[in-house]
Amino acid sequence: MAMDMMKKNLSMIIPQTLTFAWVNFFFSGFVAAMDDTQRMMQMGGFGFDPSKSLGAEKDGLDIVQHEWALPKFEHRAEAVLKKLVR
Repeated sequence: MAMDMMKKNLSMIIPQTLTFAWVNFFFSGFVAAMDDTQRMMQMGGFGFDPSKSLGAEKDGLDIVQHEWALPKFEHRAEAVLKKLVR
């Protein structure tokens, strides 16, 4: 049984190695492109002003008090159990 597991694990090494090599080949310049993008975002953000847009979004939000269902459920369950015990 252990030998079969070992064979299966070893048989997966080759496809994984080929997949990793393929990803490495096609995405090798991706990290450099991300560095350029980050530099551009620090310089000007592509004309995007986060403080204005996030401020407008903040003003448009409504704050709502959340009501939990479980505490009410516990009280109802307690009342039902008290009725059954009587």
